[in-house]
Amino acid sequence: TETTNQNYERRMCSPTDFALSNCAFMRTSCTTSYRTGTSLYWTRSAGSSASYACSVNNYGVIRYDTYPVYNTSNGVRPALRLAI
Repeated sequence: TETTNQNYERRMCSPTDFALSNCAFMRTSCTTSYRTGTSLYWTRSAGSSASYACSVNNYGVIRYDTYPVYNTSNGVRPALRLAI
């Protein structure tokens, strides 16, 4: 698939109050204002090895080898596909 800035922005998210109360990380300052308030989250895909899971960083970039699975600052973003 083609990677565009729109794809990155679609993957960015902000943590809920519940996630923040359970130690999820939220970026509070950044040189690019639209990235402030974003959070890291895990996906259900495997990472580059047994110690890593696929995650999405504050910039909406998918990473396979950056955050080991024992990292507690990543949140979880449920993926739903609804057919209406």
